[in-house]
Amino acid sequence: MFFSGDPTTRKRVDLGGRSSKERDRQKLLEQTRLERNRRLYLRRQNHAAIKIQKCFRGKKAMEIEHSKVREQFFATYGRHIQNVNRQCFGPQSAFFRQLFFFFNARNVSDISVLVETCRLMKHFVQES
Repeated sequence: MFFSGDPTTRKRVDLGGRSSKERDRQKLLEQTRLERNRRLYLRRQNHAAIKIQKCFRGKKAMEIEHSKVREQFFATYGRHIQNVNRQCFGPQSAFFRQLFFFFNARNVSDISVLVETCRLMKHFVQES
C-alpha cells in the first residue's frame, strides 16, 4: 500500500501466447468474415428471388398471349374451324403460325382443332 520507491510501472506479460492486440485483431477479422458471408448469402438470396419472379412473370405473360391468340384464331376461323378454305393453308397465311403458337396438348379443344385441320388438309390434297 505504501510507495516502495520504484517509479516505473512493470509491464505485465500475458502468458497465453498472444498479445491483446493480436486477439482483438483476430476477433475483428473473424467478425468481418462473418459479416461478409452474411451479405453474400443475402445477395444470393435476393438474386434467386428475382430470377424466380422473372420466370413466373414471363410464364404468366405467355399464358395471356396464348389465350389472346387463341381467341383471335377462333374469332377468325370459328370454334370448329368452319371458316377455313384452301388459302388458309398457303405460305402467307397466319393459320398454322397462330395454331402452333397457342396449341396445348392438354386442351381438348386444341386437339379437336388440330384433328379437324389435318382432316381438311387431307381433303384439300385429295381434291387437287
